[in-house]
Amino acid sequence: MLAAAVNGLIPTGMGVYVFVEGVRRLFEPVDVQPGGMAAFAAIGLVGNLVGVALLYRARDASLNMRGAFLEVATVARPSTSSTVHEPSPSLGQSSCPLRCPSPDKARQEAQTQAT
Repeated sequence: MLAAAVNGLIPTGMGVYVFVEGVRRLFEPVDVQPGGMAAFAAIGLVGNLVGVALLYRARDASLNMRGAFLEVATVARPSTSSTVHEPSPSLGQSSCPLRCPSPDKARQEAQTQAT
């Protein structure tokens, strides 16, 4: 019973933290650190590819294994394209399709327009 409560409270706490940080960053944007973002994307990509490799042979064993394989493969595909094909902001190329300015540059432009 205690383990079930902890298993429910930990994700709830994490969700509240992510929500609060998201709202806070709407009002006080922070610069994105491309190195850390790329590292986490690479870790996620490796995890997805390992999952696909492990489930590939067993995908025909049962409907559950096929479903698990298709789910992991479906998640791995966009992870692969966003990690491998996305231009790196550290190389001077914007990763935003709309060519979004950095938060500092956006603040400067807003202050310039206000005066």
